[in-house]
Amino acid sequence: MANSFFAALHGVHFQLPDGTQLFSGIDETFSAETVGIIGHNGSGKSTLGKLLSGDLAPGSGRIERATRVRRVSQESGSLVAASLAEVAGLDRQLAALARLQGGEALADDFDIIGDQWDIEARWLAMLERAGLHASMAPASLSGGQRMLLALAGGFCSDAGLLVLDEPSNHLDAVRRAWLLGEIVRWRAQGRGLVLVSHDRALLAHVDRIIETRPPGLRRYGGAWAQVEAHRESELQAAGAKLERARTVRDREQSALRDQAERAARRDARGARDARQANQAKLLLGLRQDKAEQSSGARMARQAQREQELRAEVADAFAALQGAAQQPEFPELVETLVAQGQESLVLEELLAPWGWSKPLTWAARGPVRVAITGPNGCGKSTLLRIVAGELAPASGSCRRLHATLLDQSLRGLDPALPLLEQFERRVQGISEGRLRQHLAKAGIGSEHLRKPCGELSGGEQMRAALLLAMLGQPPARMLLLDEPTNHLDLAAIEALEHMLRSWTGALVVVSHDDRFLGRLDLTHRIRRDGEGWMCEDADGPWVPACAGTTGGAEVYAGLRA
Repeated sequence: MANSFFAALHGVHFQLPDGTQLFSGIDETFSAETVGIIGHNGSGKSTLGKLLSGDLAPGSGRIERATRVRRVSQESGSLVAASLAEVAGLDRQLAALARLQGGEALADDFDIIGDQWDIEARWLAMLERAGLHASMAPASLSGGQRMLLALAGGFCSDAGLLVLDEPSNHLDAVRRAWLLGEIVRWRAQGRGLVLVSHDRALLAHVDRIIETRPPGLRRYGGAWAQVEAHRESELQAAGAKLERARTVRDREQSALRDQAERAARRDARGARDARQANQAKLLLGLRQDKAEQSSGARMARQAQREQELRAEVADAFAALQGAAQQPEFPELVETLVAQGQESLVLEELLAPWGWSKPLTWAARGPVRVAITGPNGCGKSTLLRIVAGELAPASGSCRRLHATLLDQSLRGLDPALPLLEQFERRVQGISEGRLRQHLAKAGIGSEHLRKPCGELSGGEQMRAALLLAMLGQPPARMLLLDEPTNHLDLAAIEALEHMLRSWTGALVVVSHDDRFLGRLDLTHRIRRDGEGWMCEDADGPWVPACAGTTGGAEVYAGLRA
């Protein structure tokens, strides 16, 4: 290709219908590389992808495309498709090829096929690598399978630049590995890729990263490791700034106190000398008024400077908090789960559907358990049985008082202000203390009177966790079902920090290995064949079906 780029933005402006300026005069070039796009939800990540693909037009500026650009998002793929090829967006090309092979070609079939004469072979090979079958009924597809097909269509396309918007959402570990393999294949052909993603495992394989920060962009010259290093540098700089601000404040406050004491001594001497000099009362009064005015002005200047010093320290502290992003649960005097206390006991457990080997396992103390496995294997079913929302087909489950938080966060009313929901459901805690707890969870006072539905996904998740802890009775076990889906990177990191401060038991269903790796797990439960396998987080896999009492058995290649 003669051009050295695939797409270029020249002075692009874009404004949302509500007047929010997402981009103002941005310039960026995309070539034969893998570019990661990160940023807070609502900061314009998906909008940037749509501008690149032509699904949105800029308010002003120019977008130059030297190749075809195709975008694949979570909304891609028809929900009422007649075939898998239609879900993937390849039905026109495959139908045109079939007509040509059958001698019934239409006038524009050659234009539809273009240079993709091998499209059928590549499509069938793609299905095989993805673990799908051409005979599958589109109506039976899961969300994960529909996403797989949309991605397969993108990788089979003739685009030179492919934009993937959150491609790993809803994909299990096996299919995430498939996605990474297809990205490698795509890039080996000299084509370009843009990944809009919060998946740190994917972002570890990009050439560079762009962060959307309205009204502009922030650029990092490497993969996710460089972003982490930069953020660590920002954290250290913010800590140093806070320390300097505190040092200056303490030094200047000490100097101001010394000045005030010296001035008070001078004023006292002046008043004593004036009395001893037996000056006229009028002159004495004038001197006293002047001294009082001078003293008042000095005190006002000192008060203003002390306020400035306090503000500088507060600003530095706010910057440090923003860089650290470390929301926490409040500390309670009572230990939520004592060591040795029975926390979860599963005995000969079978679900109404999903697996045929009964599950027996027991744990004590504040365990932290991950439930993992491929899509559709019964992870959420197992979690609902543990929560008490679904009755097992046989066997039993005993556990501590638990709260289940799924992706819909059913415990929060989106129409009610957050503070009002806490005041209704949390007893014996003043509004001031509730505000302190919410602030510690990373939810500022400016959000407390808003309807909960206007908060970000990360703020809602942290609020729901805090509500579970402070409710009556308080949760001693948290059950989380794919809590990182639809959260941006900052929200995921904040959730990680908060969950690490949790002193109760924790059971999490997630495909995000990096997220799970930061939760200090004690145990893992993973689907294996017709049953489940359980392990210590740092130990070997052991069978967890009926009759298993010991005898660790190592399964190579299954450890994350």
